[in-house]
Amino acid sequence: MTPHISPEPVAAALPLSRTGKKRLAVVTCFAAGLGACLSPLGEPLSTILVAKLAGPPYHAGFLFPLKQFGMYMIPGVLGLALLGAFWLGPQMSSLGKGAHTHDPETPRTIVIRAGKIYMFIAALVFIGEGFRPLMIWYLAKIAPWALY
Repeated sequence: MTPHISPEPVAAALPLSRTGKKRLAVVTCFAAGLGACLSPLGEPLSTILVAKLAGPPYHAGFLFPLKQFGMYMIPGVLGLALLGAFWLGPQMSSLGKGAHTHDPETPRTIVIRAGKIYMFIAALVFIGEGFRPLMIWYLAKIAPWALY
């Protein structure tokens, strides 16, 4: 699974109100979720899809989700981009050009942010690995239909 890059740093750099930043985060998260479905690297569900359909009759490969669902997902992502542009564009232009809502980035702040993201992802991996024995023991006792 690829690490999800949060839209908050991008939203913080834009001259938007608090409500506009929330709207931007919602629209970008929906678009990222739709786009992530197109690759087995994007999210667990598409990874499971490719793994389960790898054999006959589908012979699903890496591009299987893109080939099967791209005609639905790509217009959805583009539609969300247009929604964001028309929904938030007027608000951005009304706030004026050159309005800065935060201090400029420095190499130090970029390295600190990258380190925080790395530590967050590492913590998620450690938590997952720590609970693995418990989940294997517990989930082995539950019927497959109940898990579904």
